[in-house]
Amino acid sequence: MVHAMGITADRAKGSATADPAAVSPRQTGSAIDNSPRMLAQRQLMSRLLGTGQSQVPSRPVVQGYFRVDHANQAAANIAINSTLPAMAHHLGSTSHRNAAGALNVVDDNPPLGAGPTATLRIADDGRLAIEDVDLTGRQPRVFFAEPNLVITANEQLRARTGANMLATNAGNTVQVPEAGNLGALHVLVEVTPAAAFSTSMNCDAVASRLTGANDSTTPVKLNPGAPDTVQGARTDDVYERLAHQVARGDTPAPGVLGGQLMDTANHMGPPPGGPMGAPHVPLPDPANVNNQVAHERAHAGPVAAAAMEAQELALGINAFADPDIGDMYGSMSLGAFRDLGGGDIRQFNEQNNQYMNPGQQSWGTHFGGVVMKSGGDHVTLENYNRNVEDVGVGGAADVHNRWYFQMYGTKRLAALPVDPALAGHIQAGDDVVGADQSWHHAWSTAGRPIINGVTAVIGKREQPQSADVLAALAHAGTAGSGEITRAHEVDLRINCTPTMQQQLMAPFSVSLSDKFNAMLGRFGGNVPAAATARGLAARAAILRVFATTNGDGGAKLAAALVARNQLDTGGAGSASPNTPPLLVGRLAGYGITVLPPGV
Repeated sequence: MVHAMGITADRAKGSATADPAAVSPRQTGSAIDNSPRMLAQRQLMSRLLGTGQSQVPSRPVVQGYFRVDHANQAAANIAINSTLPAMAHHLGSTSHRNAAGALNVVDDNPPLGAGPTATLRIADDGRLAIEDVDLTGRQPRVFFAEPNLVITANEQLRARTGANMLATNAGNTVQVPEAGNLGALHVLVEVTPAAAFSTSMNCDAVASRLTGANDSTTPVKLNPGAPDTVQGARTDDVYERLAHQVARGDTPAPGVLGGQLMDTANHMGPPPGGPMGAPHVPLPDPANVNNQVAHERAHAGPVAAAAMEAQELALGINAFADPDIGDMYGSMSLGAFRDLGGGDIRQFNEQNNQYMNPGQQSWGTHFGGVVMKSGGDHVTLENYNRNVEDVGVGGAADVHNRWYFQMYGTKRLAALPVDPALAGHIQAGDDVVGADQSWHHAWSTAGRPIINGVTAVIGKREQPQSADVLAALAHAGTAGSGEITRAHEVDLRINCTPTMQQQLMAPFSVSLSDKFNAMLGRFGGNVPAAATARGLAARAAILRVFATTNGDGGAKLAAALVARNQLDTGGAGSASPNTPPLLVGRLAGYGITVLPPGV
């Protein structure tokens, strides 16, 4: 983290993070993917580019949250049974510590207490909620979710980190409705970290601990079909190429963008009337070549702006970044600093069309690990470098457990259908087209913003799965066992390498009795269908052991190989029409309790 002339930036290391000191308070599997992200993508791409691929969803696309003012909560069937613990600023400073240097955690908001801090952000589908704060005065220490979401989230976080990350306080709850149905009430339990959470206060360290990823080496995850030239680990160059893809519809080779020269009209790249159909806009600062793309994005005409938004949606970046549980948001500032003379070093803010104010602080990057998700709503656990806000406040220089939760949506592409009985209670603007509740909007418009920011999803890449693995997973599903959950599949895609898959899916042994029967010509020379079902059920059990074992890939492989050997000796490869009793018990012991027919 570098603080120079009131400017904060450390883009190379990724440790500079966004201070919320003035954040705006507004913030597969099947053949046809009807997830909220893909439905929205098809809808907008069709509307803007005329692709004819739009499929209007049969149910509302869950993209964001709505808020109900405190005075209207009872009429909206909202009940709060929690003190909503949070961190509050120390009076007279910007610090979330008190004068003694201790964490300033307050429980000053009784159920339905007075004041705006009792307002909740409620996910459109009613499955998540959090206190509605802009992070400047209070920083939430809890959020609320359906209990089954917590189980699923822990499974997916465990797949990436080897440990559960969330715990619940079942006695503390909130009751909230769905946006589309005032009578569909959800009782959500209070969620906290699974154990005392303490790590470096820098955002990248917090996000890495939650996701098992490294912000500097873990790949940027884009939507399917994104150009290969914008894939890669999180670096300045990848983010600049993403911005170029948005503004121009094409991407230069790695390492080229920052080295391109301006032409005589202060343009960069292809001539006017290029792929995005709009002439290039001269820079206000021709010396700042990295600002060209950001400048065109900020000052594009309506047609070009719509095409650029379609590009962002197709890529899954900026206001349409849609990380999964265990991924992280990653935002980076584009545009170099310029020495204006006399030690006055500033960055040009394209959104405001002016240089930063003298001494204004900004952030080079900010990262946040996603610990919960429902539809397009994401809950993060975050922190940031608090050295500046701690100036003049007593206590240790670095208190490591000043984390907080926050919830973000995305940019609404369609108006939210709201129950007429609830419509009069929702805060104005939360349900309209264009409402931008995204992480990208929140952190690029903060008092200390990520200037000319680009936001992408960072997360562990998935391993290709062999035909044997896919067959075992498909058999477990079609046979109705249901013991292989989506979170188990996530674990396998992340941690089970092709080499491990080959070891775990090796053929089972043929028993001596099977060899004898084959020699006598029994079974007609063919392996009965029961043997195939038996083997697939055993392979599903092996994969389940791998996915449910805590630890790294080596520990998971060791446990799964033990299970494989036991199932092998139990008769998983037997062709006998009589099921070996030992195999039934061992399959049940490994979680396959509803056996497929014929096993």
